[in-house]
Amino acid sequence: MSTDTAPWPGRRGALAALVGLAGFAATAVFLYPGYHNGDTAWQYWQVQSGVRSSWHPVLMVSLWSRLDALLPGTGGLFLLNTSLFFTAWTLCGLTFTRTRAGLVAFGGLPVVLAPVFALLGQVPKDTTMTVALLATFAFGCLADQKRSRGAWLAALGAAWFAVAMRYNGLASVVPLLCGLAALGVRDHLPDRAARWFASAPRQLALGMALLAAIGLSVNVASEWALGRDGVRARPEQQIFMHDLVAISAATGDLVLPVHLFREGEAPLTLEEVRALYDPHSSMPLYWGPPNVRRLLGTDPKTRWVRALEPDAIAELARAWAAAVARYPGVYLNHRMQLFFGHLGVYEHTPLSRALIRPPQFAFFPYRGPTVFEMPHHLWLVNAVDGLKETWVLRPWPYVVAVLLSLALAFALRSAYRVPLALLGASVVTHTAPLAFLGIHSGGRYMWWPMIVAVLMLAVVLLEPIERRLAPAPPGGTRD
Repeated sequence: MSTDTAPWPGRRGALAALVGLAGFAATAVFLYPGYHNGDTAWQYWQVQSGVRSSWHPVLMVSLWSRLDALLPGTGGLFLLNTSLFFTAWTLCGLTFTRTRAGLVAFGGLPVVLAPVFALLGQVPKDTTMTVALLATFAFGCLADQKRSRGAWLAALGAAWFAVAMRYNGLASVVPLLCGLAALGVRDHLPDRAARWFASAPRQLALGMALLAAIGLSVNVASEWALGRDGVRARPEQQIFMHDLVAISAATGDLVLPVHLFREGEAPLTLEEVRALYDPHSSMPLYWGPPNVRRLLGTDPKTRWVRALEPDAIAELARAWAAAVARYPGVYLNHRMQLFFGHLGVYEHTPLSRALIRPPQFAFFPYRGPTVFEMPHHLWLVNAVDGLKETWVLRPWPYVVAVLLSLALAFALRSAYRVPLALLGASVVTHTAPLAFLGIHSGGRYMWWPMIVAVLMLAVVLLEPIERRLAPAPPGGTRD
């Protein structure tokens, strides 16, 4: 993860801290106390009720319970996300800029590009995971430059936090952990062990070992937080269900297993199945009209989708495998539609909205103000809403920008090409699984690629300008 730069002068560190604090303050003024979506409302209901379910990561509920005791509602989680984000962004600014002007320009991007960064105001697990991924990268850069064991451990802790906050964080963090493994070998192993791990395959194996350790420890901690009485849900049931509904709607062959319907209920007709199918979202399967609730239902105890028993999940998986094997073309067409929806290729997909008015759920116990009830916030809400159908809030240009930035970094032999390559690889491992595991097109699912694109473009464009304006003298950095 080498960045090939000199240590940070103290004055630049102080300036960076001021820029970061200014960004934090501006974000807090215009987005505090944040706002919630449906998933967040249900998780906050868990915070208040004490009911625990693994449908969403239970560790986020445990964290929020502690924050809620200090600051009720979304405010505590919003402040945690925002402070961690600007800490990480400031560290990246110190890493990838040489001059004071470059540092200020980089640090001001979250404020200047407010529509892109507005998702900081939303407090679902996706935002927290993205912030944790950025912190993993930023602390890794600090560990590289300072050869600091503390920063290296902080990067590992941030990676653990990312995985704990959202299940797909495990895929997104893979390249970053490989970079941290290389740093650990270089800086923190005895000479003999470092020589043994000197080859790339062994360092890759070490990165996978770190990944396995994080995944296992998160699972153990989640089971502990869930407790004996927690609801052990299997969220993959909605992936199977959405695919089976898609195949049924397209082929006329009802491939839904009968166990999905409660005793005494007739299975859905083909017309009903086609009415509830949305190629860009599985939401109608459980938030739709009354006939949809017969499919997945709502458990009054947990306030969410009915969690199928393990035997029922196994039967659902078998039905899914048989249907995919019988209709592979239909399955792939459905999956590609959903994937391109994630990228924002199609018009009027749900993803092109960064500031969405919170839904009013009867079971959401907090009735305090959100960003939409604060008069001085309205200009930002209106500005973002005006861009909701433009390329500015569509992820595909940002994915293209990531690839273009990476190509330019290597073509121009950037001093930062290695860390940028790790970031680009993280975007790939984050985005590619959505083709087969995605359940809903939404901007929050693609916020990590959007943040990375802004960061990488800024680095690639600022580096040659700064080299011309203030070339680094031997052994130091021009300030």
